[in-house]
Amino acid sequence: MNYVYESFERGLWTVGFYGPDGKFRPEADYTDQVAAGQRVHFLNGGSAALVDDWRVQLSAANDETRAMRALVAEILADFWPGERFEGISEGLRDAQARVDDYRKRAGLERQS
Repeated sequence: MNYVYESFERGLWTVGFYGPDGKFRPEADYTDQVAAGQRVHFLNGGSAALVDDWRVQLSAANDETRAMRALVAEILADFWPGERFEGISEGLRDAQARVDDYRKRAGLERQS
């Protein structure tokens, strides 16, 4: 049996495992994805080295989010000059805020 974490609702990660019948068996809930990942790693026999791996992944996610925001802004400006896309930019800002929150919880400084 391997433990996993799933997000069944926004902002909440549930650690657990899938039984032989295919049903998810929860072990604990976390509001922090990093903590959920660390718990899964521990339950599956891992060590504290995961923290460094999460830092690398979060750094990459932050870079990807910034690049995505810039690319979407370019595409929108090319196809619809002068238009405002509040919903899209709000969603991207929300994604960036979540990445920044994960980075803060993992002890990383945000790179400008």
